[in-house]
Amino acid sequence: MDKFGEQQEILQHALNQAKGHEQYTTLAKKIRSPDAPAQDPYEVAQDWVALGNAMLAGGKVWEAESVIVRTFRVEHLHEQRWFDGAYAELGTLSAEIEAIEREAGLKPGECWEKGDGPKEHQQLSEAYEAALNARFEEALREFGLSILADLWRDDRTEYERLREVGRRSIFEKDDHISAISESIVQYEDEVVKSADSGAFYAATVMLGSAAEAKLLERFLSYPAETTTVLTSMARADKPRNADPLHWNLDQMIAVADKAGWLGVIEDEEVRVNVRLWLHSIRDKRNLLHPGRHVRDKPHAVIGSEEFLDARLGYAALCIALVKSSPSAQPA
Repeated sequence: MDKFGEQQEILQHALNQAKGHEQYTTLAKKIRSPDAPAQDPYEVAQDWVALGNAMLAGGKVWEAESVIVRTFRVEHLHEQRWFDGAYAELGTLSAEIEAIEREAGLKPGECWEKGDGPKEHQQLSEAYEAALNARFEEALREFGLSILADLWRDDRTEYERLREVGRRSIFEKDDHISAISESIVQYEDEVVKSADSGAFYAATVMLGSAAEAKLLERFLSYPAETTTVLTSMARADKPRNADPLHWNLDQMIAVADKAGWLGVIEDEEVRVNVRLWLHSIRDKRNLLHPGRHVRDKPHAVIGSEEFLDARLGYAALCIALVKSSPSAQPA
């Protein structure tokens, strides 16, 4: 077997994608058809689970997005069963909980804060929550989502993270500032993981992406200031497209420098030009292009020293952006 996969694995993956695309087309047409007969919630959930599976297999969505597509109708069905009293054990526990509340003199609609109240009430409340969670896990398995059911049971935090990432990716596409802020966290995490494993090439490339994301976050957060800076720049020096989402790192550095966001970091012995350091990071990041690497640094490999230089350059950018932030300026 070669390093990245055998031919049979390649062909099987391609076949799965083709089948997924075909299934997606059929299911999407069925779900969107205005003439489709009304279905009960169970059949609707089945269709959406199948659609999510097909979209993932066909490359139409990423994993986190498929989580929300596959589970949101299962969640609705689960909640409907809950409200309709289909879970007998929950009804029994609820009655016991309400009896304790009445005995304590609580009025309808009143309740104790979580962790307060009699010990027996707390124990019953925990048992109720555990039983409800177990029923949702059961619903996930009922629709063939065993991997997600295992995640829900064993690592609720990761399940909720994946679901939230998928939800925001699908329903909050225009929230660019939050998206870029989350990307910065991801890039920085990847830097640490890569560097810790000695993958300095990957770590340095991620630092270049993090630097670009940091600058983009500033441009998106202060659109009026960004527009003012662009207006003051010579036509030959500024990006042709006024939307920062379309700028490359070189253009971002030029605009940020013109805005005075980069500046210098200095003491009595040394003076650091942040703009020049950013260009050094950009040059290293651009080695991810094989042609550029062969032309500019044939046979050279990014190692610990090159990574250290990029890491400290990124730190210098972060310091410069904090110092130049409008919120950091004196009134």
